Amino acid sequence: MLKCIAIPQGLNGGRFARFWEIFFKELGFSVLLAPDCDSKMIKTACRLSDPELCLPAKLYIAECNLLSGSNADAIFSPFYESADRNIKLCPKMIAINDLARLSVPDMPELLQPVIELDIDEEMFSPGSIVRSNGILPLLSAPVQKPLEAYYRAVRLSQKEWAERAKSAAKGKTIALMGHSYVLRNNHLLAAIFRTMERNQTGWLTPDSLEWSACARCYEQASIQQPVQWQSGRKILGALRYLLDRSVPDGVIYIAAFGCALDAVIEEIAREFVQGANIPYLFLMLDEHIQPSHLLVRLEAFLDICTGINRN
Repeated sequence: MLKCIAIPQGLNGGRFARFWEIFFKELGFSVLLAPDCDSKMIKTACRLSDPELCLPAKLYIAECNLLSGSNADAIFSPFYESADRNIKLCPKMIAINDLARLSVPDMPELLQPVIELDIDEEMFSPGSIVRSNGILPLLSAPVQKPLEAYYRAVRLSQKEWAERAKSAAKGKTIALMGHSYVLRNNHLLAAIFRTMERNQTGWLTPDSLEWSACARCYEQASIQQPVQWQSGRKILGALRYLLDRSVPDGVIYIAAFGCALDAVIEEIAREFVQGANIPYLFLMLDEHIQPSHLLVRLEAFLDICTGINRN
């Protein structure tokens, strides 16, 4: 019988990890969240993973490896799919559980229910939890009041994220564009955040905005070929929303090396920003990146955005 459930925070887990933590605790389970990324985890990720994988996928496998050595009875790693059949998630998310099984020795039980995301709400319904291929049938134990746990987890997790997203700009504002699991990785972006704070520059990300607003702006944008990925639509819709309101003084697109989605999305984002005639910076991250390499480019970019010349 399951008593302790472990939850990775990488890839799509970053968006919902806090929700699942609250949900399972409300149901009476012990919950173990994967720790934040650090240099040791990056080394483990490189050792366990295929070199061709993007860094977020490598880190997810490293999280599963770390959690496999804990006292958790199972690792919760759901498969998310869009309710809109024309919109897909990243291909690596589809295969990540199989990759983790092949890469991690002594992997504990893997709970991988199918969770259907509502494209209009960027969330999933209680039905995804209670239906036959949802979560509850996998828990091997009856639970009390699952719907109450669901609504409480939704309320608390969304409130916490909304409070964090309020740290937007007082002076200059930079739009940080990219996938949620990249922008929420504090270890990879620590030097960037410190530099922007030191320069008294605020920032906004796609997660700072409601999906409905982003979706409207995406649909109104002039894109020759529709983007088939939900995360790509959120990024481009958020960027269009901010540009249409003249919010950012500059845009930084942060991508993970090897991300096939970013190869397409970043090109469209670049065209949007060029049309707005504001500064644009593209940063590529991988396991070998050095903070000093980023900071030279970032400092120069912020000088352009703020008009401050340092002697």
